[in-house]
Amino acid sequence: MSSFEHLDDPQPPSLDDDRWERVRSRSHAIARRRRVTLRMVTSAAVIALVLGSTGLALVGRNQPGERVVTVGGSSTTEAVTTSSTLDPSVWVTVQVEVDDAVVNEGQNVTGTVVFDNHRSVRVALPDSVHAAAWQVAIGSGAVEPVVGWLDSAPAANRLDLAPGITRVPFVAITRQQVASCPNTALDCPALLPAGAARAWFVVDGAIEHVAIPAPVAITISGRGGPAPEPQPCPVPSPEPSMASGQYCGPVPPAGNGLGPNGECTGRETTVPCAAGVVPGKYYAFTLPGRCDGVIVFGGRRWISELPPPTSVPDMDVWMRLDPSGGLGFISPNGAVGFNPEGNAPGACTR
Repeated sequence: MSSFEHLDDPQPPSLDDDRWERVRSRSHAIARRRRVTLRMVTSAAVIALVLGSTGLALVGRNQPGERVVTVGGSSTTEAVTTSSTLDPSVWVTVQVEVDDAVVNEGQNVTGTVVFDNHRSVRVALPDSVHAAAWQVAIGSGAVEPVVGWLDSAPAANRLDLAPGITRVPFVAITRQQVASCPNTALDCPALLPAGAARAWFVVDGAIEHVAIPAPVAITISGRGGPAPEPQPCPVPSPEPSMASGQYCGPVPPAGNGLGPNGECTGRETTVPCAAGVVPGKYYAFTLPGRCDGVIVFGGRRWISELPPPTSVPDMDVWMRLDPSGGLGFISPNGAVGFNPEGNAPGACTR
């Protein structure tokens, strides 16, 4: 049993100076250790708080359908959210990279188009059956230049993209395009003038979900240069093509229609005038020279995208229905596309 009688001792023991100094020193040492411990605990809490608030910036995972954004260690969570947010309506972003910012008159512009499909699945725009064609076109003004389109663009030049980054090289002429010389030197004699120019990314039609890039500034030098030489045609050339920069392939014969020179009239029962044409196949066809631009092909009426201003002689061509539904001809004289007839054709001078 404890006794507290010593507390009532009228003469309690006293501490000499040496013992008092030892007690005071030990008390101060204990106080210092407690302050150091408190500072370490506080610092650890601050570090944990900082790491917790910046964890999204410093550590991330590539989630399907999302971009991976690199953010500096000094960024805040709010900055990460702002910089990494992509408009959900934008599936594909595009960047045009040119090899040389200065080219001579008549010299081609080369480079690479970089597509970034931000989705986790393959994207074809506007849909998998009608993937739109694209090209890089050079213009000397501030307005997007008028371009011509081949009947069938290569697969690499269509908006049909795997997830992630796709890099596609391009070649663009520094000449004024028309439908008869789509991005080739064939029948495009007019050089763009020397001076400032722009490389435009152009799509055949209105497309959603694609962020079209701003044109890239280039300079066309006034020193001049040789016109690009077409590549030789492959031997043999069983199908018509302009892939080499000039027409390659057999000379088209006249069509088998019932009209003058083999024109289709709409009364025929056999292809290519009547229904039943095979998409992707070339058919000998007599192109009427009428200035209204109307033809009959595959049992339908079509209107030329580039009708002649006045009537011209008929021309023998190769006509092809693209698997995506587009129609166009190719011939030694060029290439032109057609649209299904909608409104009545405009008047023209015969």
